[in-house]
Amino acid sequence: MLILGIVACFVGGGVSAVLAVGKGRSAFAWFLLGALFPVLGIVLLILQPALDPRGAPILQVRTADSFDQIRAKYAAIHAARQPASEPIAQQLAELTDDYEMKKAALLAQLGRT
Repeated sequence: MLILGIVACFVGGGVSAVLAVGKGRSAFAWFLLGALFPVLGIVLLILQPALDPRGAPILQVRTADSFDQIRAKYAAIHAARQPASEPIAQQLAELTDDYEMKKAALLAQLGRT
């Protein structure tokens, strides 16, 4: 029974040490805590945030959308607006044609006189 308890302490300490290294924390300190209190050490370590090399917590920020999703939303909005702008574009093209015809007619009159 004593052997089983010692094995459980080493397993708890080992698991805590491995988790601690993955989170950027002291493997030795967490090995000791995990060996003395196997379940508590592992649970506390799982609840701890990961640390960057400077020792600051790494905050995981979820981005709202990827670039492709934003581009798809923009394209959908642009496509929804486009039919409303097509009559305006058609009117502009007609006015441009009318302008060019009148300009040509005036230049022709000026050239004849």
